[in-house]
Parts: sequence; structure tokens; C-alpha cells
Amino acid sequence: MALIDVPGHGTVEFPDSMSNAQIEAAIQQNMVATPSHVTPEFIQQSSKTAWQAEHPILSKVADVGAGMTDMTRNVLNKVSTGTGDTLFPQGATHPDSGFRTTGQLLDPTALYTGVKGYKLATTIPKLAEQPFKQAVVGGAGSGMVLGAANAPEGDTATGGAIGATVGGTLGGIGERAVTYLANTNVGRSLIRGLFPENPVTKTARISTEVDASLAKAFKDSGIDPADIDPAEISTIRQQVIDAAFGGKKLDAAAKLRERDFGKLGMQGTQGQLTRDPSQYAQEINLRGNSMDLAGRFRTQNTQLQDMMAAYGSDAEHQTVGTNMAASLLKTDEGMRKNVSALYQAARKSAGKDLDVPLQGVTQDIADMSSRYSETVMKSLPLDAFKQYGLFGGKQTKVFTIEDADLLLKNINTHVGKDTTVNTALKEMRDAVKKAVYDVDATGGPFAPAVKAAQERFKLQDAVPALKAVSRGNAEPDTLVQQYIIGGKTADVKQLAKLLQRTDPDQFNAAREQMGNHLKRAAYGENVAGDAPFSPERYAKALRTFGKDKLAAFFSPEEIEQLNTMSRVGSYINKHPASSPVNTSNTFVSAAMNNPIISGIAGQIPMGQAMLAAGRFATGGIKNEMAVSQAMNPNVVAKPFALTAEQARNSAMLNVLPPLTGAMVGGNQPRR
Repeated sequence: MALIDVPGHGTVEFPDSMSNAQIEAAIQQNMVATPSHVTPEFIQQSSKTAWQAEHPILSKVADVGAGMTDMTRNVLNKVSTGTGDTLFPQGATHPDSGFRTTGQLLDPTALYTGVKGYKLATTIPKLAEQPFKQAVVGGAGSGMVLGAANAPEGDTATGGAIGATVGGTLGGIGERAVTYLANTNVGRSLIRGLFPENPVTKTARISTEVDASLAKAFKDSGIDPADIDPAEISTIRQQVIDAAFGGKKLDAAAKLRERDFGKLGMQGTQGQLTRDPSQYAQEINLRGNSMDLAGRFRTQNTQLQDMMAAYGSDAEHQTVGTNMAASLLKTDEGMRKNVSALYQAARKSAGKDLDVPLQGVTQDIADMSSRYSETVMKSLPLDAFKQYGLFGGKQTKVFTIEDADLLLKNINTHVGKDTTVNTALKEMRDAVKKAVYDVDATGGPFAPAVKAAQERFKLQDAVPALKAVSRGNAEPDTLVQQYIIGGKTADVKQLAKLLQRTDPDQFNAAREQMGNHLKRAAYGENVAGDAPFSPERYAKALRTFGKDKLAAFFSPEEIEQLNTMSRVGSYINKHPASSPVNTSNTFVSAAMNNPIISGIAGQIPMGQAMLAAGRFATGGIKNEMAVSQAMNPNVVAKPFALTAEQARNSAMLNVLPPLTGAMVGGNQPRR
């Protein structure tokens, strides 16, 4: 049955056996209708409308399919009239339906033309690295081709012009929109949704990137991960990983700075934690106008000073040097007396002295005579050796451990300013000590005395400060600087062990001198008591000491605190590598400073006063907000950049603006 929509009568059924002419005659004869309405075209359209009403879903599919072939159909019809309609019949489709338009925008031929036009535009040398112009040219070119193809017969040029105009315009507008979107959080989230990362790959990538960011943060901050509780590192690492899985980047370095402030029981500011140049400069600029910020900075400096003071004392290094020299001399004298007592007891038990062979000493002095000048040799206490027959070819007198001690003292009295002579004296001293070391008293009554003497000499060699004091050439005024502050690490460690064992008070005094040195590095003499912390000088002093030398006098926890103070002092007082930013104006206040507005205000009664009040108010609001942000720091995660793969995939979106422009523009002539 054929269904015909007859005005005034609704849908009427006609047998399939009736032709269009018979149906037309029947309607004219039997139904009330204006004859002009009942034409073959009217009947054909009525049949289409009725079919669409009877098959709503199929009709929409048919409209989309017809739209997708419009481009090809129109081109073929222009080449040969009717060819397109024959090869791609439209059937019972509606030319103006929304589904037909949808099909037209999905036309494969048109899509290919649009993409091809954009790609050709990107190859034009003058448009290289200019995505906006590429989008405009690509959209206009493809739009022109599509517009000309879709234009009615005889309107090809007009259709091409319309397509080019609309395509280029929409292409440019779309490119700007896509570019803006790709640089927004929403846009990046959309791209991540369109091009999701493989979960396994994502987990591995994030883990690697987080570990790398932590390693860089440790390196940049000068923190040794071995000095931090692994649980703390694990916590920070997990926070950064959680943020990364959420598409955000949590600054690992900022989290470490936050940890440092917390370890010292101090409060930082937003700029100090993030080290953002603009934020940091803004806080510095505002401290003169904000009691809160100025108070925070004063409190920070006071806290650092108090912590630093706990490691030092008011004792002068000359006083400490004098007391320490006396303590060391007492220690050496006690060891000497112990040797003497042991020797006296052994001699009484054996009924004789222990003879220390001098053959090695004789050989060493003979070797020295061949290497040193006659003048140097005359400066040495050689006469002290002659009484033992040393230079007569045969030892004529017993040489005891006590004699060795007296001879060493004699050698020490000849030390002067001549470095060559002093070197020769050292060789002579070493020869005497070696003679004592070589005595074989194993198992005999002199064994304890020999062992005690050897231990005394070894300790002197291991602790240069003790050796200098035992020789009598240690200067109390320079002892601290020479043997503690500037001493070699190994020597300082031995001195610390000796003092800790023999004189804990002097150990603490030496420890405090190291603290005083660090304090002076941080604050200078600081007579007024309010000098700012100098991160560069303090860090240099810490680095010069080194971890091992510090460990001679300080516990691991104390060393960590000293290093943390260095970093926190740097966060507070070391400006980021940028110029300070003037943040006193806002957009509103800047507008109020505009000469045009100022001129208008001058023509209004009280205008300048109101303008000044406005400037003051807007600046005050901005400053209050900045101070609040500074005083309540918060290390927040920021949106992550796209991965390299997502960035490459998102580049495909660049074709959408010119393609959309071309498709819309190309379809305009058909409307």
C-alpha cells in the first residue's frame, strides 16, 4: 500500500497497483484539495514523508548515509548529469534533516579532502612553526574545494568563496581554542582521557620519574639520604607517587624543605618552601608593611640563633688553648711517670738496667751526615750521643728507656725556626723512638715498661697536639685553630678520643670551640645580636669541617641538626635566582594609575581623593591575601605535563580546527 499525506485529510492509503497519475486523478476527483498542491513532486514527497513516519529509525540511518555520499554524488552529477543520483540514490531521505547534515560532516571524501588540505598547509615553508596560519590556510583551502564541489550548478565559484571564508575563519578560531584547551587543566585531563596510558607502563614510568625527582631534590638540597630516616623518605615518595597517579606533580624538593622546617620546630613561608621567585620576592617586599610577616622573619632568625648558641660558649679560644695544653701535658707527664715507675720496678727486680741497642741510631745519624750540610749537623745535639760512644765504633755506656726520654727532651729544645734543622731533628727523634720500639723485652721484667714507653710514643705520633705539648713548642693562642679547627680530620678524631677519655671537660671545651666557629660563620661577630644568618659562610664552614671531623665531637642527631640549620637558613635568606618582583599593584590599581582615568578623576569633585582611596583599598586587599598565603604555607600538587606519548597523540587534535572549518564551510553552499 502507498501512503500519501493529503492536506486536510491526513495520511491516505492507495493500492500499490495504482500509478502516480491514477493517484493524482483520484485525489483531484474525490478529495478537497487545491489542484496546484497535487503534483508528481508533491505525491513523491508525501510518499517519502509517510515512509519516514512509518520507519523512524531506518529513515534517520538513511539520512546519515545519504549525507555521507553527498560530496561524491554532487561531483559525479557535475561530471555527468544524473550519474551521481544513479550510483548513489537518495531514496526516501530528507535533504534538510539534522541527520542528513551529520552524514555530510562524516562524508569520507570530504574528510579526506579536509585532512589533506591541512597537511598540505603544514608543508608550506612560510607557515612552518605557525599553527594558527596553518589552520587558517588548511581550513580555507579545503573549505574552498568542498564548497565548490557542493555548490549548485553554476554557483561553483561562489560556493568555493563561501567555503574558503567559513573554513579559514573557523579553522583559525578553532586552533586558538584547541591551543588554549591543551594548556589548561581541563584540556590535559581530556587528552589523558582520550589517550589513556597503559597501567603497567604508567606505574613503571611514575616510579622511575619519582625516584629521579627525589634524587635531584636530595642533590639540589645537599641532603644525604643516608642521614634521613627511611620511613620519612618513604612517606614523601608515596605522597609524590599518589599525586602523579592523579595527574598532578607534587614538588619533592618543597616537601623536603617542609620536612626541614618541621625538624627544627620552625614555621616557613610559602615562598621559602616552594622557592618560587615571584612568591619569595613578594614576601620580602611586603615584610615592611606586614607585622605578621616581619614577626615571622624575626622569629625564624631568633630560633636559628638560639639553636646555634647551644653548640658554643663564651670561652675565648686562647683560654681554651691554655687549659687544653695543660691537660695534654698532664696526660703525657702521667704516661712518662708510668713508664719510669715500671722501669724502676723492673730494674729493681732484675738488678740491672735494660740496655737499649743504639746500632740503628748510629746508622741513621751516619746517613743524615751524608744528606745534610755541615752547618745543619752542627745544629743537632750530637754531643748527647757521644757519651754513649756512638761515634767511636762501639757503644760504651748503657742506654736505657729513661735515657731515651731525656734525649728526646734534649732534641726538642733545639727546635727553632730553621725548617731544615727541624726536619733533621725529627729524623733524630724518630731514630731514638725506633730504638725503643725495637727493644725485645718479651717475657722479661722490663716488658711492661717497654710496652708503656712504646704506647706513649705511638700516642704522641697519633695526636699532633699531644706531641707538640710534650715537646714544649705548642702555642696556647693557636692550639685550637691549629689542631682542632684547622687540624686534619684523622688527627682531630684521635685528639677527641684522647680528651673524651682523659678530660671530658676539655672535650666539651673543644666541642664548643667548633660550635663557636660555626656560629661566627653564620652570624659574624654579631655584636648587636640581630645579624641575619649567612647561609653561604655557614655552609662553607660545615663543608670544610666535613662529616667525619664533626662526628669526632657531635652525635649523628646533632650533625643532622647542624646541616638542617644550614639548609633552612638558606631557604630563609638566600634569594632564588631571579630579580625581586614588585607586587604592590593589582590589575585594578594598575587601571587606576592609567593617565586617562587619572585625568577624568581630576575633573570630578573629590575625584583624586576617591582615586587614591581606591588605590589604597585594592592594594591593601591584595597585600592581605599575599600575607595570608605566605603565613599559611601549603605545598600543593600542580597539574602534571602530558607524557611524551600523550603529547604526540594530542598533536592529532591539531587537525580538528581546520577540518571542522572546511567541513562546515564546504557545506554552506548546499544550504
